[in-house]
Order: sequence, then C-alpha cells, then structure tokens
Amino acid sequence: MAHVNMGLIGCGAFGRQLATHSIPLVNELKLFGVYDVNRECAGDVAQALGVTLFGTLEEMWNSPRIDAVLIASPHDTHMPIAVAAAEAGKHIFCEKTMARTVKECRAMIEAAERHQVKLMVGHKRRLRPEYARLAEIVQSGLLGRPLAVTVAGFHYSDYYRGWWGQTERSGGALHCAGSHDLDFMRFLLGDVETVYAVEGPRVSEGHDWADSIVVTLRFRNGAVSSLQVAFTYHLLPFAESFAMHVACEEGGVYYDPGRIAVGWQKRGEDRQEVRFPHYGFEEAYRLELQNFVDWVQRDAVPLLTAENGLRCVELLEAAYRSAAQGKPVKLPLLD
Repeated sequence: MAHVNMGLIGCGAFGRQLATHSIPLVNELKLFGVYDVNRECAGDVAQALGVTLFGTLEEMWNSPRIDAVLIASPHDTHMPIAVAAAEAGKHIFCEKTMARTVKECRAMIEAAERHQVKLMVGHKRRLRPEYARLAEIVQSGLLGRPLAVTVAGFHYSDYYRGWWGQTERSGGALHCAGSHDLDFMRFLLGDVETVYAVEGPRVSEGHDWADSIVVTLRFRNGAVSSLQVAFTYHLLPFAESFAMHVACEEGGVYYDPGRIAVGWQKRGEDRQEVRFPHYGFEEAYRLELQNFVDWVQRDAVPLLTAENGLRCVELLEAAYRSAAQGKPVKLPLLD
C-alpha cells in the first residue's frame, strides 16, 4: 500500500492533538476518518481536518478504506475496541496505558494474533531524545552495571478528572501518572521480579484514588528502583517533574526535566552534561508512528510492542495489589 489509512477513535484533547500534530509528521500515514461517542466532538475534528466522520464503530470496521486504527479513548474501552478492530482485520496502534488489567491486555494480544494484525502500544518515553540518551549511557556499560533507579514524580495537575479520576475507567493513579516511568525502568533494567507499593491518603476531590503512591521494584538482575508519585505538589507541573537518577557500579547518570538535561559522571572523571532544546514529544510521536507504518507495510521490527504494554500494566496491577494487601507481589501475575 502507498500509505496507511488510519481511523482515529477518541477525539478528546489528546486524540485531537494526535490528529492535528502527530499523524501529519509521517508521510505514509493518512488520517482517513474519526469516531467518538461524543459525535459533536468528533464532528469538530472531522470538519477541521476534512476527514470522514464515522457515526458508529461498525461503519469504521466495514470501511475498506481503513487499514488501521489509533485508539485514544478512555482506558476501559481499549480492550473491546482493539478486539473488534482485530476481528475486522484492522491493524491497531493503542495509546498507553494499554488497558486496565493484564487480563484485558492478554485478550487484545490474542485477538491480534488470531486475526494476524499488528498491535503496537504507544510507550513513547523511551523514544524521546533525552531518555534515549540516558538509556544509551546506561546500556553502553560506560558506568558499569546499573544498580538502582529512583524517580521523583511529585507534581500538580488538574487534568486527572472525569474518566481519568475513576478507577473503574482509568485503572488507577499509576495509569494516569507513572506508567511511562515504570515502562522506562523496565526498558533500562529488564524484567521485574517483585513489586512492593504503599499508598498515602486521598485528600483531593475529582478522583477516587490516593493522592500519593510509592512503588519499589526488584529486578531479576538484582537491581532495585523506586517511583514516588504525588499529585498535590504545586511547586512543579507535570512536564518538570519525574526527575530520574541511576546509580551504577562506576558512577551515575541523571535526567533533570526542569532543565531538560542529562548528566553523567564516571568515578575519577569530570561530570558531563547535555542540554536539550525541548522535551522531544514531537520526535517521539513521529518515531513511534513511523515505525508502526513500517511494521504494517514492510514488517519492520517494532520498537514498541504489545508485550511492552502488557508488562507495564502488569507492574501497575501488581502495585495496586501490593498496596491493598500490604505485602510484596511476585511476578509474573498468573491471574
């Protein structure tokens, strides 16, 4: 095919951003049509971009012009939409978080395999230039074996309302803020052996989950990591939060989101630092969508897989279980 015709499902703020700014970055990817349960919202996007407005998902499934779909709808809809898309023979790009539970992720993967369609999950953080640079330093062996990672996710945002604030719909606090970080930790350090988490109190209106959570991971290679997320820290917006530090045998490396800087130092040597002009969101979206097109058209090796998405959700689900049970949870989750 000369290009991949895509149907966008979910025309909220994020879906609109993907339609207007991200999809056009890839020459071989064309937005053909949109759908949203809010027909007015979908109609606004369709009219603004001059694309087809689908009145139902069945219309999209039955359209021979649609090659693939991009799912940017609430998390509780990801699994049923992805399964239906696979049954209709449409390739699937699903925005993170892949789904609410491991069980839902497995259903999505099984449907894609059964109907021989591609399924990619948009964990773009590892593709952002500053994170890619940090990973390159760690994985090069320059500083020796990585031993520990910590991420400080204290921030404030009034974004987590509506369906985001409902555990039944979003999955929980970490589905809203923390999934990218846990995915990136796993990208750096490999598979996780044990998850332990504790939650703080819920003090804010607008969501039904705790306003803070601390997650500790032990990896199969012996490394450990921690993620601390708090939603009431007015000193930092989301973009400037989630600073990362990686301790290695021979030194360390950090990412400072406030300065958009990656720095590192090897024992006995001077500190080095690289600054980035911006957060690299546009580049990450371009890379993931271009790779999706290359996978669909030429069977190129996918940079992001459904397995990545499932393993991230497994960490989230294990963290919630651990917090509820007051004890560590071993992986993999079997149910």
